[in-house]
Amino acid sequence: AENWFSLGGFSALQPLECAVNSGKTYAAAGESYLYGKRVSLRTKNAKEITSFEELVDLYFQHFDFINRKNFMGQLSSYGANTEDCPSPLLNALMKDCLGKERDFYSGGAKYNIYAPCYIGITSTINSLYAIKQLVFDKNNAITTLDELLTCLCCNWGEDLKEPFISQLGGNGKREAVAERFRRLREAALNLPKFGRGEKDIDV
Repeated sequence: AENWFSLGGFSALQPLECAVNSGKTYAAAGESYLYGKRVSLRTKNAKEITSFEELVDLYFQHFDFINRKNFMGQLSSYGANTEDCPSPLLNALMKDCLGKERDFYSGGAKYNIYAPCYIGITSTINSLYAIKQLVFDKNNAITTLDELLTCLCCNWGEDLKEPFISQLGGNGKREAVAERFRRLREAALNLPKFGRGEKDIDV
């Protein structure tokens, strides 16, 4: 064996989450963080995004920023565990470690490779297509990007919470909102999915 490698996990969905939420992840949205923790650039909020093309442009801005941040984080910790947790057995078995007099995890191997491992690409394509159809398509749009963001923060109506849905409106109003969000989810699920022969999304 001659190489050390690390595949850094990168969810292609996170930049989309940031694109619709001004650089924040809505998984932590609620009383503490309102619309979630900021993990990327501060960009337009959902109300200010006026076209699908603008959303795609924002997506790639966040993709580039988060991707670079992940790379720097991985590279900055390269070799950090060697002093406290060396790997003598691997050093003896891997080519070049002994010759270089370096630990396997600190560049001792002949080839040292770091690469991103992009996951969720198909889900990202499906999500972008759903937003395009439900929000920006002149013939099919049934919601706004701002309402869709609120819907996602409330888990499609299954977790209605402040500050998105007032607790003072009564159960009837809350149930009406929840039903609206469930219908949006159903509409999204019924849209074509990537890789199933639908030319509109497979192109």
